[in-house]
Amino acid sequence: MSVSSGLICIASLTLIDSLTLKLLNVNDVKRHLPELLTAMKEWYRTCKIPDGNPENQFAFSREQKHVTVIQTVQLASHLVLC
Repeated sequence: MSVSSGLICIASLTLIDSLTLKLLNVNDVKRHLPELLTAMKEWYRTCKIPDGNPENQFAFSREQKHVTVIQTVQLASHLVLC
C-alpha cells in the first residue's frame, strides 16, 4: 500500500474505558460520538498554525479508514523505519 505524504491520525481507547465495547469500528464512533471525528480532524489540521507552521495535510483525502487499512499502514511504516 502506498500513502503519499500526509498526516495519519490514529485514535485508541483504553480497555477500561466504558465505551470500549461499543466502539469497535469507525461507524460505531460516528454513531456514539458523532462530533468526535470532526473535532479531532480539525484539531490535527490546525494544531501547528499558532507556531507559524502551515496546516497539516491528511492522507486518504481526509476520510476515515477501517482498522485493517490503518494496521497495514502501521506495519508498512514500521518496516520502513526500523
